[in-house]
Amino acid sequence: MKAYFILATVIFTACTSPSRQPALKETPEEVIENSQPTTEPVLDYMPRNYTYDEIAKYAIATLMFQHHDNLTVKNEGGIYIVSYFKDSQQYHCKIKFSQDQIIWGVADGRWREHPMDEKLSYKEVGNKLLITQHFTDGSNSIKEFQE
Repeated sequence: MKAYFILATVIFTACTSPSRQPALKETPEEVIENSQPTTEPVLDYMPRNYTYDEIAKYAIATLMFQHHDNLTVKNEGGIYIVSYFKDSQQYHCKIKFSQDQIIWGVADGRWREHPMDEKLSYKEVGNKLLITQHFTDGSNSIKEFQE
């Protein structure tokens, strides 16, 4: 019983007595001094040999089975509108980019971002551009373009 009384007194005294330790403050010098450079690789998705206009054109050519020379592209603030004629009718698709991913849709329709929609990506290999369709069954189709 005496041990409980001593323990309670010590805890009570420790909680009520003012702290003698100074509060720790992190100064800008400490932040700089303690910061470590990242060792994770920085991935660069900016195309080197192709413009986003060209990649958008080749993506729609791949999807719509059109020849890329028959397509026109207009950049509207990062949304690329790709147009083509088929059977005397004009069609418009939209493209936007997220790193190496190509997100597309019919110009007046939804973006094809549903999990059941195929995914598109691009990759430059030397002076070639590879457009890959990733299907939900796990299969892929790769189309190669070279200017």
